[in-house]
Amino acid sequence: MENIRIGFIGGGRIIQALLDGLNEADYLDKMHIWISCPSAEDDKSLLKRFNNTIHMTTSNTVLCNNCDIVLFAVKAKLIKSITNFLRFCEAGIKSPAKIKQITLITSTETNEQTKKIQIEQLNEFKEHLRKTHSIELIINYVTGLHDREIKLNNGWIIKIGRGLDFYKPPECKLSIGYYDLDLRPCHQTTIDIFHTERIQSSS
Repeated sequence: MENIRIGFIGGGRIIQALLDGLNEADYLDKMHIWISCPSAEDDKSLLKRFNNTIHMTTSNTVLCNNCDIVLFAVKAKLIKSITNFLRFCEAGIKSPAKIKQITLITSTETNEQTKKIQIEQLNEFKEHLRKTHSIELIINYVTGLHDREIKLNNGWIIKIGRGLDFYKPPECKLSIGYYDLDLRPCHQTTIDIFHTERIQSSS
């Protein structure tokens, strides 16, 4: 454990409690621990609290490059939402369509720290899409968003009752569909596919 480099994405109360425990057991100064959080540059309280025995950064990339093990210490709901969107983008990239632009309209997290992590991770993915696939990702944050729909530039609209969260969790790691989502069972949901030409104005 003394030579292993461990990174935590997120520096909330759970991680602080973990660091307190390691510090009391005299392990903290023997380990190489990195923490990535949006407030790392402005808030030095954790560094002072643990006598600079940890490393902090605002960049998840920097953290990953300096760690052997990386653990997510943010809300599971946020990780799941971003992962589902990433899978959607992967499906689009693998399709015959030549995607040039994706617009994501989403709501922000209510917790300020989680909100900062959400914005940081989406911006990081935005830059990744631009560099690796020349795809422009436009992110619009709105409040009170409830509709879940995919709009294509040819006029087709796809509405999925569960949004992108329609895969069932795998039974175990040694189960068909754990890695290949084409073989993963799905939750029951409704899917509506229609064209804008079929939409009648309410006025």
